[in-house]
Amino acid sequence: MLDFLSKTEIEKVKNKISEIENSSSGEVVISIRRKRNFFERKKSLFQLASEEFRRANVANTIDSTGVLIFILLSEKKFYILPDNNIIKVVPDNFWQNLADEMSEKFKTRKFVDGLLDCIEKIGEVMKIHFPKKQEDVNELPDDIRIN
Repeated sequence: MLDFLSKTEIEKVKNKISEIENSSSGEVVISIRRKRNFFERKKSLFQLASEEFRRANVANTIDSTGVLIFILLSEKKFYILPDNNIIKVVPDNFWQNLADEMSEKFKTRKFVDGLLDCIEKIGEVMKIHFPKKQEDVNELPDDIRIN
């Protein structure tokens, strides 16, 4: 499946996503891309993440409370992309601090710890600013998108 996450670790990540989404009205999507395709070679990481944000339907959540964690394995890079309503309530430095923390974990090959910590911190923000509503449904699959 993946070289850097075992099946057990993938299940842990999926369970953490489910846990977060069951206690808030937010959605977390993780997309792992092995490498760029030929037509993407000149695109920035932000552009690739933005395209995946739309492709994974994160942009279509009812309350605009989705977050994409986009990982490009071949370049050892990632991008955390929150939707509009989350950007409005979180301090500007939150996302950079979160990325820095995840990067430190990844550098020491603690990939699952980096993902779980990141998801947990996103979940804390969602629980405070976007608590679960009675009519909430799980809008997006909790699976990790791998391509």
